[in-house]
Amino acid sequence: MRRLFGRVAGSRAERLLREAHGTMTGVLYGIIGTALIQGALAAVGFWIAGMPAPFLLGVLAAMAAPIPWGVGLVVWPSALWLASEGDYAAAIFVFIWGIAPVGIVDNFVRPLFVRRSSRLPFVLVLLGLIGGALYAGVVGLFLGPVILAVTYALVREWAAEER
Repeated sequence: MRRLFGRVAGSRAERLLREAHGTMTGVLYGIIGTALIQGALAAVGFWIAGMPAPFLLGVLAAMAAPIPWGVGLVVWPSALWLASEGDYAAAIFVFIWGIAPVGIVDNFVRPLFVRRSSRLPFVLVLLGLIGGALYAGVVGLFLGPVILAVTYALVREWAAEER
């Protein structure tokens, strides 16, 4: 990669590779960190609702979290089970809990992890994650922010040269 980037980007190659590496590291930490946070929040919601084995359900939610809408694969059946048991208040709580705190965490925590490892603005990180995931699925979660990070670094350097 260094040799290829060296031929394409010249003296900028090393900085661009560092930017790409930092962004990929941030995305990886973001996926893992967000999954752990979502799993913990889901477990708390299951515990509050009185679900059996809330820790196990939280672990399942954490394992499903990297998949788009993955936490819902655990939360929604749990809410349906509670409703089938006649506990409608707990079912509504689990459903809303799964959407509000648990589901929304993904949109804010993951970009913060990427932002810590890259010099991309928060909005570009968020757009890179969403656009990459929509375009190429799980692989796009990595490619979107990396492509934006390298492009942003190039534009930033070219703009600085023009001054």
